[in-house]
Amino acid sequence: MKHVRFLPALLPPLGVFLGSFLLYRLTAARFVGWVDAAWILTSAKNLELGVWANVHNLFNLLGFLWLKVFSGVDPHLALTALCSLFGSLTVLGMYLAGMELTGNKTATLLGSAALAVSLSLWWHSTAIEVYTLNTALISLMFYAVLRAFRRRQPGFLCLAFFAGGLGISNHVLMGLYIIAFFFVLLPLAFRRFHLKVRYLAAFFLCYLAGAAFYAVLFFLQWLHFHTTGNQSGVGGLFHSFVQTFQYAMGGPFLQSMFTTTMGASQKFFWRWNYLFLIGLNYPSPALLFIFRGFPLLWSKKDLRPVVLFYLVGLAAQVIWSANYFIWDMYAFALPVYVMLFLPLTAGLDRFLSKRRRGALGPILLLSFLIPVVLYPCFSRWPNRENTVDRYMALYPEAERTGGIWDPAEYIFNPIKRTYRGAEIFCEGVLAVLPHGAEYWDDESKGAYPLEYYYQDILGKRRDVHINRIFGLIMNDEDADSHARRILSQLRQRKPVFLAALVEPQREILNRLYTLLDREASLEEVRVMDLAAFRKSFPVYEFIDVPLPTNDSLRIYRLKKRP
Repeated sequence: MKHVRFLPALLPPLGVFLGSFLLYRLTAARFVGWVDAAWILTSAKNLELGVWANVHNLFNLLGFLWLKVFSGVDPHLALTALCSLFGSLTVLGMYLAGMELTGNKTATLLGSAALAVSLSLWWHSTAIEVYTLNTALISLMFYAVLRAFRRRQPGFLCLAFFAGGLGISNHVLMGLYIIAFFFVLLPLAFRRFHLKVRYLAAFFLCYLAGAAFYAVLFFLQWLHFHTTGNQSGVGGLFHSFVQTFQYAMGGPFLQSMFTTTMGASQKFFWRWNYLFLIGLNYPSPALLFIFRGFPLLWSKKDLRPVVLFYLVGLAAQVIWSANYFIWDMYAFALPVYVMLFLPLTAGLDRFLSKRRRGALGPILLLSFLIPVVLYPCFSRWPNRENTVDRYMALYPEAERTGGIWDPAEYIFNPIKRTYRGAEIFCEGVLAVLPHGAEYWDDESKGAYPLEYYYQDILGKRRDVHINRIFGLIMNDEDADSHARRILSQLRQRKPVFLAALVEPQREILNRLYTLLDREASLEEVRVMDLAAFRKSFPVYEFIDVPLPTNDSLRIYRLKKRP
């Protein structure tokens, strides 16, 4: 009989988990995607570990084990399913947290529906990305903290501290919760529960246990920098520690954070874009309930320690993500969108408690599902050239796609089940490249899917050499080196091809121009329009090579002029 009584309580969370997982699996990508998807797949398959900001150790470890279990499944499909699973666990964890916060099943179910179809969580649950593992751990953190204070079960704080420490092994942005854990939650829990020192030590050890995986990797990298730098003494240890810390934080990537060189108009765009993305993640009445929910959270005096923990953690994530001036701001801000679930649920709870729930529930649910219709329409918006295209042009990175793929279609539509843009381009490129070709591409176009998926995973056309440009952080020294390599390949009479003639390829070609024509200055070459640049390019010319998979797509061959 106990099991029969327990079943009704189990059905809502089970429905939330299975419903969100079904949504993500039905809309997940069946074909390889752009940017990081193929690179993350290879990193997991090869179990790449390290402290460099772009190495996500926990995801790579879990992905490696997952691919071993599902070795008979296409690796891309298998790992996409794992990302969907983490997304569904995020929705489930926040549902459980919302129930601890309000106890209102209707409000929490409605909030879960709004969260499940929010742009960033939905998008990252249908592609190979690491961020849904972050949010799954975040949801576990808040559920454990809320349960500890709501039910006076401080032992659950051990789970919260462990999840917080474990998150650092996946992404450094999870370390932003350290202040909330140790300067807010720890002293407030000590006061509320009248804990003894051994409890505080247990919480601290739980955090260290979670972070131990990353700590070992950090120590090994620190030791590597110290020994290879021929440094000695305490000063040398400190210098190598700083070097390791900067490396772990992203190194050159930090030039995109809190930058002082950006113009006022561009910074103005990023500030408003951050608010726009919040609205885009909740483009429904859910946004009103979120605003209403913040003061309601603060009014819960019995949960004030949890609210303070929440607000400090939220502030850290907002400051971080709002000052990362790069196109994937919507990805770095994913924890913020997920955390907005708590004020959303609080606002819904107050609204529904004063009205007839039965009549309002279906109406609110339909309004919260507006994104299901809105997101697929983003790339087909009426008068698109004066709306969506003007907005996309404000992203400095948008031009780098070279027209090979449409950011509005790929980034702002989480329904990727039938999306084949990367497959069409890559299959076309491999079809036209001759044996032994030197092909130059970058992370904004086809370099990642070509090298990491078609060559590394599928084993296709390994005779072609992919010269991968990391254009996002390419400096003058890198550009010069690339230009000299292209010149060397041309002089060896190798077939040299380029994905596009826009950045970052254009800057490399500018320098190649000056290597071939010593009288030309780099400043003069940079200001040439593309037609003049192609017409006057010394010694070599650019031959358009249409792709057989789509004749509107093309790559370019550098060939000696007749």
